[in-house]
Amino acid sequence: MWDDIEIVSLDQAKAHIRRDDSSDEDDLFELMLAQAHGLVLDYIDRPTDEDWHAEILAWDDESAPRAVQAAILRQFADLVRFRGDDEDTSKVDGTDLSPRVKQLLRMYRTPVVA
Repeated sequence: MWDDIEIVSLDQAKAHIRRDDSSDEDDLFELMLAQAHGLVLDYIDRPTDEDWHAEILAWDDESAPRAVQAAILRQFADLVRFRGDDEDTSKVDGTDLSPRVKQLLRMYRTPVVA
């Protein structure tokens, strides 16, 4: 669903993790960056709100909110750091987003009334 959206470029993501060289891992980094985009955008998407969904689809590196860009960078860094071969105990609620990423995105979520 989010395949055509590039809010953060591979060069920006690699600079964020201090890997600005061309490397053999670029294919893996591209995959992780796409996953980070998907995880963040899925988290803030409101499927029943067509206007909000259309707004997200229109975002690019210049129009996306800075907090969303920061969340994608942080999620990318988490995916690079935790590649599945060690236990990440910070995600205790069963989601794929860290508390740091959720904090950045809190204003883009629809509050739930219990």
